[in-house]
Amino acid sequence: MKELDLLLSCHDGFLLGPWLESAKRLARDPEQEQQFEWNARTQVTMWFDNTETEASLLRDYGNKY
Repeated sequence: MKELDLLLSCHDGFLLGPWLESAKRLARDPEQEQQFEWNARTQVTMWFDNTETEASLLRDYGNKY
């Protein structure tokens, strides 16, 4: 696992920092920048901010028809 982490860290496409910065560059104001960063972080982790009162209805996202 450590070797895989080292290998993937050699390319910006596999790093979180450049992913977040590219999302923030699309923003037109600080509020939008914050929202875009949140969206980018959520997209690579859980796709939704799950809480006890508001759970994601997203199921089987990777199953493409």
